[in-house]
Amino acid sequence: MFQYYCLNPIAQVGLDGFGADYKKTEDIKEADGVLVRSAAMHDMELPEKLLAVARAGAGVNNIPLDKCAEEGIVVFNTPGANANGVKELVFAGMLYASRDIVGGIEWVAKEKDQEDIDKLAEKQKEEEKVAPKADEPRKDMGFISVSIGEGMNEIFRGLGVDYIIEGGQTMNPSTEDMLSAIDHVNADHIFILPNNKNIIMAANQAASLVEDKEIIVLPTKTIPQGIVAMVNYIPDYSAEENKETMLSEIDNVKTGQVTYAVRDTEIDGKVIKQNDFMGIGDKEILSVGTDLKATTLEMIDAMVDEDSAIVSIYYGTESNEKDAEAIGAVIGAKYPDVEVEINNGGQPIYYYVISVE
Repeated sequence: MFQYYCLNPIAQVGLDGFGADYKKTEDIKEADGVLVRSAAMHDMELPEKLLAVARAGAGVNNIPLDKCAEEGIVVFNTPGANANGVKELVFAGMLYASRDIVGGIEWVAKEKDQEDIDKLAEKQKEEEKVAPKADEPRKDMGFISVSIGEGMNEIFRGLGVDYIIEGGQTMNPSTEDMLSAIDHVNADHIFILPNNKNIIMAANQAASLVEDKEIIVLPTKTIPQGIVAMVNYIPDYSAEENKETMLSEIDNVKTGQVTYAVRDTEIDGKVIKQNDFMGIGDKEILSVGTDLKATTLEMIDAMVDEDSAIVSIYYGTESNEKDAEAIGAVIGAKYPDVEVEINNGGQPIYYYVISVE
């Protein structure tokens, strides 16, 4: 039976590797072997029974090698045993070097009492992403859009929008938000797409306060109107020509949005019960029902006419691509001359946002 002594704490999972011929002792004088990590052994009196010293690690500078050699004590090290620990330290160092971890900790400590700290973080990230560089030349035209839902945001970015303001039916941006966005767009002429009738006033107020840039507020009342406006932007046109083109096109878009009722009510002659699905058009409630798909299809039927060419379906966080495609298939079969597009809008509140052009 051999006895070993641990000069430093050693994980039990490692000690379990000893077989039945080994026993841990609490008296170093009785030890046949010593396990050590970082403890200094140079000033220690080595036990008479000691046969071996095992270093849990690669280095042996804390072990008196000359003295052990004189007394016939074998010294082992274990290179590679701490490889996982080294890898963790390396990865931590890489992360520390590449990310402002300390700055992040300080920011959270400063803003921890903010009720909507997650939204504040997203807003700051967006501002940093689009902040103009000092050497970036000023361009002729730039674009700001109010949007909500990562899918919708990506669509606007893909169409050339420079700055996204998070906002929607339940979170209207302020004039200050608009001014901040304007500061981040380095252009002579800046188009603002409010995409909500309740936000147009804030956009106009911001426009009246800016002197060094021309601010053009397009009175888009829905997300689809904003998308159509951007689709019809022509880089070779002047700001005034683009304004006229975009204004003429947004009037050709019909928008429908499917959500649910939070209480019993009656609107536009339709009796609505709590949790009923509602298809809301530009000016009135177009459909009400207890089946989401049927209510959506009824709403689209009310929007499509003989001049319709494109139906775009944007599905939100409470719906999915498969269900949206099922609705699109019905529309495609019913209206063979109409092109149907399916997009991930990622918007909250509305199961579907539909545009008909």
